[in-house]
Amino acid sequence: MSGKKVTKGTKKKTKTTAKKKRGVGKPSKAGNIDLGKIEVYASRGLTKPQIAACLDMSLSAYMSYQVDRPDMIEAYDRGRAKGVAMVAGKLMKNVDNMNQKAIEYYLSRVAKWSETTVIHHGNDEGIPLAVADVSDEEAQEAWIKSMNPQ
Repeated sequence: MSGKKVTKGTKKKTKTTAKKKRGVGKPSKAGNIDLGKIEVYASRGLTKPQIAACLDMSLSAYMSYQVDRPDMIEAYDRGRAKGVAMVAGKLMKNVDNMNQKAIEYYLSRVAKWSETTVIHHGNDEGIPLAVADVSDEEAQEAWIKSMNPQ
């Protein structure tokens, strides 16, 4: 035996090495998110849930990452604005080319213009039709007479 004697209740003291702390779950993707992709997807009209799916993450992960990275919100907003600008440019090009459908769309949606149709109820002389309070029997009798003119 060696010269060291271990007595009951005591243990040999040794230096312990500190264990490295291991994270739980997947590592964060927040630093690896491509802002250019977010901008392009948003310019194409994709919603945040759809963009999250394209980036292979859950919507809750996407939303939590954007709390720490306001540049994600800026990329999304910039993409939406670019998409609207592109579509507006195409619409105006069609309006300039006298495309009737584009002109009507622009006037109704952008300029809030609308057509109204007036319906006149009357005879050829412009005399309005008279409305009378009649019983069901009288109305039925009048209908039968109109179906069998003599």
